[in-house]
Amino acid sequence: MPITLLRVLIATILLVVVGFTVAPYATSYVSTSAVVNAPLINISAPFSGIIAQPTKPVSAIVETGETLIELKNSRSQRGTLQNAQTRLGSLNGEIVGMEKQMRDLASLRANLIDRRDALVAARTAWFVPRLEEAKANISRANTAVLKAQRNMQRIEQLVKSGSTTQTVALDAETELSAAQADLAQQQAAFNQLQIERDTLDGEMGIDLTANGFEQIEYRLNEIDVRLADINAQLLERQAQRAGLKNQISTLSIEAMRQERFSPKVTTSGIIWEASAREGATVAVGENVAKVLDCSRRFLEVQLPERHFENIPTGTTATVQLKGSTERFTAQVLAAYGSGARPNRDMQAASPRIETNDGFRVIVGLGEADLNDAMAAGSFCDVGRTADVRFELHQDSLLSRISRLFEGLGGHDPTSPALTSGEKTAPIATE
Repeated sequence: MPITLLRVLIATILLVVVGFTVAPYATSYVSTSAVVNAPLINISAPFSGIIAQPTKPVSAIVETGETLIELKNSRSQRGTLQNAQTRLGSLNGEIVGMEKQMRDLASLRANLIDRRDALVAARTAWFVPRLEEAKANISRANTAVLKAQRNMQRIEQLVKSGSTTQTVALDAETELSAAQADLAQQQAAFNQLQIERDTLDGEMGIDLTANGFEQIEYRLNEIDVRLADINAQLLERQAQRAGLKNQISTLSIEAMRQERFSPKVTTSGIIWEASAREGATVAVGENVAKVLDCSRRFLEVQLPERHFENIPTGTTATVQLKGSTERFTAQVLAAYGSGARPNRDMQAASPRIETNDGFRVIVGLGEADLNDAMAAGSFCDVGRTADVRFELHQDSLLSRISRLFEGLGGHDPTSPALTSGEKTAPIATE
């Protein structure tokens, strides 16, 4: 009897040991490779230059909005800008000169118009006595004609009566013709004076006695043509200046962008790869620094692909970092099949074990507290490996056994008690 009890006791102990050994793999999925990861922010040089202000050293914390590094272009990028500025200065000088020419010509034109008006006024005043004199001459000539006509009539009566000879009649006729001719001459002189006076309007500038008006009108026409030509050139220069100002504005922005490169940190993180020392040269496209983005940490877990459909998004996982006694829970964010190709260039770490038929499970870890000195010194635990266990989503034999023990009020041999270092109840044993 004691031997039988001893055998039963030994068999029970063996069963419990086997249960403790097999339970974790029967009641949960255990990771074969898991590593804490986070994206890297790569900073590349947009031009060849020198480092004017290097980054902080490796593992140093950088805050949002902080200047990460400052590069100075080693080649002058302001040649085109200086040429444009020189051309703008030349255009400004030309425009100022043309505007002065137009003001001077406008002033000269006004003076010429004043001179012409003065000449018109003087000539008009001069014509008043001349016209009066011409009118008097016409009146005198008209009187002489009337006198010659009366004398001619008297002589013709005397010839008819035989009191005088025909010769006297011919002399009287000649005197009448001379008087009529003088009247016509005086009338023509009056008409000429009227024409000259009437053309003193400042437009035609006709003067039958002098060429002063013609000279003024010629100069005025010449000034008008010159003003029109300068105005056309001035409009062209002003359009060129407006376009050049826009070009200079664009070139100034481009020159500032190409002269210095001072990127700001868009998210707080840790210097993963520091730049070279101050004064060091860099080539265009060269990677000058890398920042670890601790706000987007995740756990990358590799599992056999046969478990793909059993670990959907939102599955709870229990995580214990290697070397740590604490456990915490997290949730699955995504799962990538074995054919997916991760961008390792943008990630700070990669699993030590790569399985050909495995799939990648991404577990969110949340943002790290950069105020914690341990977090900064350990790069937010990026690169550390971990044990990860996922809740079982199928009704296994050991699950039913576990529920049986719970129904009997006994202890579930497949679920160990909590340890002092655990934050949440484990899904499976260590």
